Amino acid sequence: MISSKPLELIKGVSKELVETMSDVCLAINPNKDNLRDLVQRMRRFALDLRIGKSIHFELDSPPTEDLWPLGANLRREVFAIFKEAVNNSVKYSECKNITAKFGLESGSLHLEIHDDGQGFDTVEVLSEDFAPEKGGNGTVNMRRRAAELGGSFGSSQAWEPGPAFSRCSARRIR
Repeated sequence: MISSKPLELIKGVSKELVETMSDVCLAINPNKDNLRDLVQRMRRFALDLRIGKSIHFELDSPPTEDLWPLGANLRREVFAIFKEAVNNSVKYSECKNITAKFGLESGSLHLEIHDDGQGFDTVEVLSEDFAPEKGGNGTVNMRRRAAELGGSFGSSQAWEPGPAFSRCSARRIR
């Protein structure tokens, strides 16, 4: 009997390549530098990630009828933060629900991601003696990305069963 492991590996690598190429195309296409395309991309990513899992996803975002312009760097960094936070929820939290709130308020962009799964110790992950081999590099990257946008990043502050969240704000929206 032929093992399905090599096929599963090829499937996984192929999916990652397609996703990476899609990210590259999005990053270099100035016609995609708007709020509507960013929200569409967020919805599609979350839907693709939760396929085969019993996770309900909800994205609360501003109306996207208008092509509200966003700078390419802002769009790329916010999407990267969103991807990391949703990915963490799906892979590690054992959640059943993920809610993302995305909005523009007083010239700032705000993104919050909540899940109803188990939390993790962000104090350790964000400490000065953190070593990437312990895991949690994504949380450090989300904080760096938000800071580069002139904003801030925060997340649940202690491991305990129950809801967890990631919150990001960016002051520079263009």
